[in-house]
Amino acid sequence: RPGCAGLGLRALLAVFCVAPGALWAQVPAGARIDSLTPGFGNPGSLITIHGAQLQTVQAVRFGTGQGLIVRRNPAGTQIRVIAPASLAADAQISLVYPGTGNELQASFSQVLPD
Repeated sequence: RPGCAGLGLRALLAVFCVAPGALWAQVPAGARIDSLTPGFGNPGSLITIHGAQLQTVQAVRFGTGQGLIVRRNPAGTQIRVIAPASLAADAQISLVYPGTGNELQASFSQVLPD
């Protein structure tokens, strides 16, 4: 994504940015991604996203594929999601909030077979 260019996001490093053109009013104040556990996996892997203000996330995308949210805690500090079958290597994770183009992002790597 152009708004994240030059950040050099890699697996195990959870850095967020807001997509270009996003309306700040739609992403809750203080929303952030602190970490991904694990920071790598395969399609069908259960991934835990740790952060803040995650309770209103509508969708979790891994590149172009959408993950399945299976649990979120009421405090908004954790979301558990199953990685989609269409997971690609070094996918960008996007947490989508209400409104068009309002998302937080971090990187995630697929474990490739030997």
